[in-house]
Amino acid sequence: MEQPAGCARNLDMLKLRIKKLTGLYLFWTVLYLPPAVLHYRDMGLTFRAAAGMYLRWLFLVDEHCNSWMLWYLLSSIYGLCMIFLILKFTGSERLVWACGLVCMALSLWFDALIDGGVIPPGIPGQVYRLVDATILNGRLLRGFFYLPFGMLLAKRLPRPAAAAALLAAGLAGAWALRAVPMAGGLCFVAADLGLFALTAQLPLRDRPFFRALRTASSVVYFTHMYLWMFWYTVTGRGLTYGMPAFLWTTGLSLLAAALYLALRAAWGRRSARLKAA
Repeated sequence: MEQPAGCARNLDMLKLRIKKLTGLYLFWTVLYLPPAVLHYRDMGLTFRAAAGMYLRWLFLVDEHCNSWMLWYLLSSIYGLCMIFLILKFTGSERLVWACGLVCMALSLWFDALIDGGVIPPGIPGQVYRLVDATILNGRLLRGFFYLPFGMLLAKRLPRPAAAAALLAAGLAGAWALRAVPMAGGLCFVAADLGLFALTAQLPLRDRPFFRALRTASSVVYFTHMYLWMFWYTVTGRGLTYGMPAFLWTTGLSLLAAALYLALRAAWGRRSARLKAA
């Protein structure tokens, strides 16, 4: 999924991207509705309670049963809306980046509060209750950071050596500070930015297989949870995690992507022949 690097001064393009992501989010949310319905049935919820939970998770938590990957779409939609509003009313990219930093700091703090499992006293306790009753954790705020800083990286890419150093330092720091949630999370953010800066400089965009790779990654992204469900249902393992689940799901997802690309290519050739006839 591309970061909106060329959209800083183009509100129309931002609106188009918001509409596209919203359509994708709603489309795949509907496709993943059956697992959610079965999950609510197993929980013994009434229709009213299930509908209320579904709507809350649809707009605030950004995932449902076995559709966890959709969080990035909703986070990106809200992030793009923030960028659009700030640019529309202020035209300030610096304000966009400042808001992104604040959102990431809040995201890490919310995660640390919720993961602690204990309601602290005072204002942090009130924040804990508010987050737990609404967005559940800090993940929804991630897009508010990664999208504007993706714009910044696209304009001012560091040298590959500097990006690699940032990636390595971030991973090392995350491992060393893994017992300190906010510090470890901040190191992971640094590692993310280093990885983005490295991959953005790979000479892939002009290669003929670049579009196929992007399409394949989208197929894997949107289908892998259904393929994981298929695998653990067919094998009778029940809800299963770990390396076997990862390997089988990865293999099935790549196979599905290859099959989709082959079918799309065959359809394209068939359409070309019909037009030429």
